[in-house]
This record gives sequence, structure tokens and C-alpha cells, in this order.
Amino acid sequence: DTAVMLWAFGAKSVAPTPKGAAPVVAPQAGQSDDSDTDGEEDGYDSDVEHEKQIDYAAKAYAASGRDVKGVRPSSSAESGAGAEVAAVSRISAKTRSAEQRRAGRVSALALEYVHGYRGFDSRDNLRYTSAGHVVYPAAGVGVVLHPATNKQTFYLEHTDDIISLALNPNPKYGTLVATGQIGNLPSINVWDASTLQTLSVIKGHHTTGVCALDFSPNGKLLASASVGANSCIAVYKWATGTLLAQVPLHSVRTFVVKFRPDSDSQLVSCGTRHIKFWTLAGSQLLGRRGAVPAGEKMPTMLSVAFGAPGTTFSGSQAGSIYVWAEQQLAHVVTAAAGAHRGPVFSMYTLVEDKGNVIVSGGKDGVVKVWDADLKRHKDVATLEGQRVRSVFRSPGKDGKLLVGTQSAVLEIGGGSDTPRTLVQGHAEGELWGLAVHPAQDVFVTASDDKTLRLWSASAHQLLRRCVLPQAGRSADFSPDGKLVAVGLLNGQFLVLQGDTLKPVLDTRDRGSCIQTLRFSPDGAILAVGSDDEWIDLYSCADWKRLAFIKGLGGAVLSMDWGVDSKSLRATTSAGEVKVYAVPSCKAIDSKDCARTAWAGWTSIVGSEVYGIWPKNADKAFVNSAHRSHDGCSLVTGDDLGYV
Repeated sequence: DTAVMLWAFGAKSVAPTPKGAAPVVAPQAGQSDDSDTDGEEDGYDSDVEHEKQIDYAAKAYAASGRDVKGVRPSSSAESGAGAEVAAVSRISAKTRSAEQRRAGRVSALALEYVHGYRGFDSRDNLRYTSAGHVVYPAAGVGVVLHPATNKQTFYLEHTDDIISLALNPNPKYGTLVATGQIGNLPSINVWDASTLQTLSVIKGHHTTGVCALDFSPNGKLLASASVGANSCIAVYKWATGTLLAQVPLHSVRTFVVKFRPDSDSQLVSCGTRHIKFWTLAGSQLLGRRGAVPAGEKMPTMLSVAFGAPGTTFSGSQAGSIYVWAEQQLAHVVTAAAGAHRGPVFSMYTLVEDKGNVIVSGGKDGVVKVWDADLKRHKDVATLEGQRVRSVFRSPGKDGKLLVGTQSAVLEIGGGSDTPRTLVQGHAEGELWGLAVHPAQDVFVTASDDKTLRLWSASAHQLLRRCVLPQAGRSADFSPDGKLVAVGLLNGQFLVLQGDTLKPVLDTRDRGSCIQTLRFSPDGAILAVGSDDEWIDLYSCADWKRLAFIKGLGGAVLSMDWGVDSKSLRATTSAGEVKVYAVPSCKAIDSKDCARTAWAGWTSIVGSEVYGIWPKNADKAFVNSAHRSHDGCSLVTGDDLGYV
């Protein structure tokens, strides 16, 4: 214990060994602990590269709106009068201010259903609880789905988007879930999926975002990994929030961290051109990188599963599955031998007495079930045109499979080999377009994923879907509901049949985003507003352009018609409200339209809606508004995600 040791790190060649001394062995490729590269990687995949480059710091709120519970923005001591007010902006992304906040929630509003699943940048975040419910994240909500009734309950204690989830494997804790979010100091919340009660909140050990979570086999420990410049892996006693060990990862992108199912002290993590095997020893995490033979390059590893004691499987970016004996590479299962043709985004280990069952899923849309040695497999599903981001199998010979794609949750089993869609939503990107049918209980949404979707609000189901040529930005139903108009990011707009979504019109007269469009109450005219400060009026009879309004002084954010279809009010990004006569397009002084009855209200500016603004709030704070059909209520949406 008084020895002095001389170490050579990553040496290609070493000095001659002194006589009588033990030889110094140069490490194999991928074995050095001080480098995340170990040579350049062969191949490229756009999905993996995009995931590596996601900037979660830019997506996170500047601070949480819940940090000041009970304090109204207008009464904040820090709020000073006469502060400079920013212009309205829905054009470019901005850091969301935390100085103006809502204080509490409207008691009459209760979340009923969430259409969506976070799959585009997350993995291994879809699980059955011991009660048979399905738990998964969507935005900042932990969703618990009851598959038999299609009812949802919600865990709402996160303050930003959830990007990781783990279910406790110990039967004693069969409904305990851990979820990790993004943020400057992201939290890890441990909660009960049955009662929705928070059991533990762990915070202060990560920055930017918690990208991976996993419980130990005994259910008492929790491991986490983060993203960002100061990323690290940490292990806690979750019940007390005690940090047991932490090790920095520097700039290495890690996708997965998992406990071995046969050990409470051994973990495996993987990511960009590395796989690492960890041992929890007291307050230390001791790690060794997986070693590939000299001359070979370590690929990016995206997923991990486990076989017999000491055996680990990792899914690579190229689709091959690597088999490891301790930290040494034993062999590789390639696509020719039955592996995937594309990145293996997710692998799951089901521990059974007769041997572990391995489930894998990848970009090729194929879900495979393997034996414990990865020698035999069965393709249980092929999801054409979809990427499998998460897989899970319930125990038992006829256990059901849960499959998460970029935007949907599917179930396989229960006497049928046909995947059953449990939940679906839009894929990656912002969702801007929203319109409600004037008579039926349906609505449409248009998103950055270049789709328009028709939903049933009562049945909570997707009714129709059509592909758009560009990202959708706005939508509106005609007064009779027979038509729906959609504005696109590139200045194009479409008109489709309201029930079938079959195209009626496809035209483009502007070169910038169509932020808003509105049918007149009599159904004769469609007004289209764009970012280049124009409003175009089209006849709904022959779709010819009747007139246009230019030089509004800002991008057109919203429009409302008078009930007589003879006046049109527009709100611009300059924070101005302008009213025009139709079809002459002559400007009307606001004093002359004080008694005008408006068919709807979507403007966020004006003396009529002063009450929706916190004192000294930026004009970019409130983003949307809509008046109820009885004219008695106004609903708004703001930068902090509050309704």
C-alpha cells in the first residue's frame, strides 16, 4: 500500500521494459478512459446525428413558473413600472421569460386527455405497471393510460419537458416511476403511478437535462445520466435523495445507463463511440470502457440488454448487436445474421427462470424477440415507415409487447399479432395549427411534422390524417364545416374537404409563413394573413383572389371577422390592431368600429383584453386567445405553457 505506480495512457508504443519489471501492455482500441473518440466512426445516420445535436438548454424554460407559487406577476416586488415592452413575436424562438408568471390554475379546467408520446429523442420510456397500466411521457406530463377504457390520469409536478422514464423492477414497488426532465437544474421525480403522489424529488446534480434513468434490481437505488457540457452519471438512494456516487462524462453523449438485472452494484452505459462498464464501490463509480480488437473502430452504441451473468448486449448505430463478455467484445451479430438494418434504438431484458428474453427495435421498424444467447430470434412486427424508439415486454409466456415509435404507442399481443394503437400524436416539432369544427365534436391540428390530423374530441381518437408539402402553421374550418383551410410555413395554403381531408385547392401567392387564415361568417371569403405583412382575400366560389391588403407594419398573427362579413380585424407582430372594410379593403378607424359585433375573438391585443396581460409583461408573453361561443369566457396560452 506504499507503492508508487507509473501509468501509460493510450500509448501506441512504450519505452523498453526495465529488466525484471512487468511489461506495460498498450490498450486495445476503445479501452482508453480519457478519450471519447478512439478513432473516427464508420457510417452515418441522420437520426442519430440529429439526436446528438439537440440543444436541450435552448428548449428549457429560463426558470420554472412554479418557483413563485402564490405571487402574482403584477405584484412582484421586482417588477418596475415603465419597463421597455418587447414587440409581439411568434416568428422566431426566444428564451422564455420567467419574470411573468401565472399564479395558480383555473379550477374549472381539468386535463382530460393528451394526444402524443415523446419518442423522437427519447428511448426506453414506455412501461407496463404491475396494475396493467401503461406509463409514458408527453411534453411535461407523466401519462398513465388505462388501456381497457382509454382513460388517462396525469402526473403534473414537472416544470419542463420529460425526456427519460424508468419503472421500478422490484414487485414491492411495482407502480413506482422515475421521470427526468430538461432545465437549468433539472429534477428527477419519483412517483406512484397509482396514486400520482410524489415520493422523492432529486435535484442539483445535473444540468441541461436528465436523458436516462434506471432502478437497481432491489428497487432501492436509482441511476441517472445527463446531457450537456457538464454531463455526468450519478447513483442515488431515491427514497432519501442521497447521492451515493457521481462521475463526470465531460462532453461525451450518453444515451443509456442501466443496472445489470443480477447486480445492484454493476451498471452499463453507452453512447457516442463508447460502451462503459461501471462498478459502484462505496462512494465511487469505477468504470472500464469496452474493448474492441486492435484495428477495429468502436461504433456509437444506442441501447443495452443483458444475457447470462457477465454477458452484455449493445445495439449499434449500424444495426449490429455487439455481444460482450465482461468488457471484452466476444462477437458481433450482424444484419446478415438477423440483426437490424439501421440503428438499434432500444433493447429490453425480460428476466425469466428459463433464461432472459431480449426484445429489440430499431429504425427499420422491426421488433425482434431473441433468446438469452442471441442465437435465435423472431420478427414479431414490422412497422412500415416508422422508427421503433422503445420496446417493453410484460412477463409470462404470452406477455404483451409495448412499442413506442416517434409519435405513437402500440401494443402487440393479447391473442392478435396486429399492432393495436393505444396513443398517437404529432412527431417532432412545434404544433401551431388548431381549429375546431363549428358543429361536430372534432378538431384538426397542423404541425412541423408536415401532417394535418383530424381528431375526435369525445372518443379521443385520430379519425383522418394527410401529409402536407410543408410544415403546417394555421388552420380554420368553414362555417358549415365542409372545408378546412391550412396555412403552411413557406407561404402556401391548402383547402381540403372537412370530413375526408381530400384536397380542393393548393395555391401560393406569398413567400413567407401563413400565420393565420379565416373563413368569413357567410362562407363566401377566405382571408389569408402572412408574415410578409399582407392579407389576401379569396372567393370561396371559384378561389380567385378578390383583393389584398398590404403594408400592415408587421406579420399578421390573427384575424377576426365581423358578424356581417363586411369588416376584418387583424393583429400584427408590431402589437397593433387594424380594421378594414371588405371587400374594399379600406382602413377603418378603431373609433368607428367600437360597436362592431365580432364573430370570434382571437386577438391578444386591444383594450378589450387588457386583463390577460400581467403587469409589465413582454408583449411576446401571451401567444394565443380564443373566445367561447357564448361570448362569456376567454382562454389564453402563454410562453410558460399555461392555459
